[in-house]
Amino acid sequence: MVSDRDGVEAKNFGALTSGQTYIFDKQGSLRYEGGLTEGRGHEGGCRNLEAAMKVLTDGGASTAFGAVYGCPIVDTRNTQL
Repeated sequence: MVSDRDGVEAKNFGALTSGQTYIFDKQGSLRYEGGLTEGRGHEGGCRNLEAAMKVLTDGGASTAFGAVYGCPIVDTRNTQL
C-alpha cells in the first residue's frame, strides 16, 4: 500500500472519491476503474469486486467500470481538502 497524503496520485489519475480504484494489468493497460464495494460501509459479496477480478483473469481486452462510493477528495472549488 502506498500513502497519497498530499493527493498527488489522486490528482494525476483524476480520482475525486476516496473509494476510487484503478487496476492495471502487467502490460500497464487499465483493466478496471471504479469502486470495490457496493456502497459505503458495505460488507459481504460485491459485484464491483467480482467485475474487477474477472477482467484480470479472463484474458480479454475489455475494461470494466464500477460505481465509486466514499468521501470526496476535492471540494467544490476543485482544491485539495
